Amino acid sequence: MSQQSLSEACWDTFKQLSDTVRFIGCNGLDFDHRKPPNIFTYITIFLVILLHIMGLTSMYLFSDSLEKMAEAIFTVVIAAQAGAKVYMVARDFTIFHELVNLATGFVAEYLENPNVCSIFRRYINACNIFRRYIARLYTFVGIGLIGGSISIPVITKTKILPYGGVLPILDHESDYGYLINLVTYMFIIIYGVFGFFVSDYFYLNAMFMACGQIETIDVICQDLTTYLEKHEPHEIRKIDSLIAMIVKTQQRHTKYMAVFDEQFSLHSFVIIMSSMMGIAISMFLFLKKGWINGVLMIIVFFWEIFTLCLMGGIYLIKLEKAEIELYETKWYLLPEKKQRMFVCIIQYMQAIKEPAALSYVPLNFNTFVNCLKLMYQLLMVLLNMST
Repeated sequence: MSQQSLSEACWDTFKQLSDTVRFIGCNGLDFDHRKPPNIFTYITIFLVILLHIMGLTSMYLFSDSLEKMAEAIFTVVIAAQAGAKVYMVARDFTIFHELVNLATGFVAEYLENPNVCSIFRRYINACNIFRRYIARLYTFVGIGLIGGSISIPVITKTKILPYGGVLPILDHESDYGYLINLVTYMFIIIYGVFGFFVSDYFYLNAMFMACGQIETIDVICQDLTTYLEKHEPHEIRKIDSLIAMIVKTQQRHTKYMAVFDEQFSLHSFVIIMSSMMGIAISMFLFLKKGWINGVLMIIVFFWEIFTLCLMGGIYLIKLEKAEIELYETKWYLLPEKKQRMFVCIIQYMQAIKEPAALSYVPLNFNTFVNCLKLMYQLLMVLLNMST
């Protein structure tokens, strides 16, 4: 991969995502007649609304049974998560475009620095690898959900729906009503697999670019230290150039993280909360009546929480390393005026917005551990209520 094509490769990681999800109308990087919102976008939104209605209908119909109520709440949980994902991607494509443009523009700015190019080449390769693995994960989940939805009723010879939601008005126990409910679930599963894939990969891709930007600050600080060790500190022109590059890199990254927060903040909060509830409910139903329909969704929910917190934690490690590198830059060799300027640079570094859900729940390893504890507590509450 040549340096000149590196920014194009960065753009391509987002473009391939856009092309993959054209089927559900979330192809935000199409600017021709296929650009969203289009008919597929509206179908996706309609199915999300319909899933909410199905879950709420079941909560009303089955309020006398804790287990059936739990299934209905599970449907609402999935609907809430799907709604957050659609809202995140489709609410305002200008934010999506801005994030992609900031990521690719950052890479293009440093094409002459081989060390920075090496960093982004590594992250772009990681994006391409993870896209394939995430696609395989959701292909497996989609096939499993559809196969289970069809095979379980056939094997048990009962009218079991994949999850607890039912369409209003229809008699879900009749052959006609059951068939319509089942077909509706098939459409929702197909669209849902694509929707979950796009949001997960978009977040991973954006976080990889953020980590690359932080490492770029590392590289420039190392360049400044190397220069100060080998040259007189009064050779101002090169020093000014490197300091200006550090400041510009910080500003670019700060802007990127502000847009990142606007894009993913609400999405991350809903994903964390709904995934915890979904896992606890699925485990409760599995323990109480061997409910296996939620097992695959446990994998998905766990993967989502783990991914959010893992990537956030990795970013924070990179950020802390960059701060240490900034402190250890031999800025005491600079002229006094430049030293005062460098102190401001260090302070500015501490003001970078860290990834968080609604600016309240930090996305890090500690949050992941807390999520596991809360899931266990919620499971215990459900089990106690059922006795």
